[in-house]
Amino acid sequence: DALGKPISEIFADVAPKGFAASIGQVHRAFLKDSPTEPVAVKVQYPSLRSNLENDLLLLGLLSTTLKGKAARKSGLDFDLNCYREELRRSLLNELDYRHELCSLQRAHLHWKDSTQIEIPCAIERYCGSEILTMSWLEGNPWTWLAEQDQEIKNQAAELLLRFFLTNWLQHGEFHADPHAGNFRFRLKN
Repeated sequence: DALGKPISEIFADVAPKGFAASIGQVHRAFLKDSPTEPVAVKVQYPSLRSNLENDLLLLGLLSTTLKGKAARKSGLDFDLNCYREELRRSLLNELDYRHELCSLQRAHLHWKDSTQIEIPCAIERYCGSEILTMSWLEGNPWTWLAEQDQEIKNQAAELLLRFFLTNWLQHGEFHADPHAGNFRFRLKN
């Protein structure tokens, strides 16, 4: 539905079991137009937007009650409506995968020449507000590090620190969702 076509017109195969991804699920799949290259398809859970809107409406009713009590008790007048609106804007932004697509494209561009960090490549023609299709990254899960010797753990820690500081200080961005589905790193053996 998110792409306006039946699944069978876009994908040659989609794994029925997915992986949890905060507000959606990720499935390993193969596109019809490149059936040998696996992709990751992140699909938002259905009805998420309407559920969030309902929760925010309830939060608004609660904040009206709290505002009066808090102001009387503290003598301060904190604008809960302004806070609630900013929270609403931010959360609804998170539901639009097109924002994540732009972030993914920038991160991929920044790290495309790295020999140690791999960021998935977005497949823009199969992305939308509720679906994100990108290259599938192979590699070890984070738990793999627990079984490694201290030298490998130190390499991983140094690489991750360099990754975060470079993103922050050189690219002006901060990667706030560091899990194996969003990037992989290669350690020197």
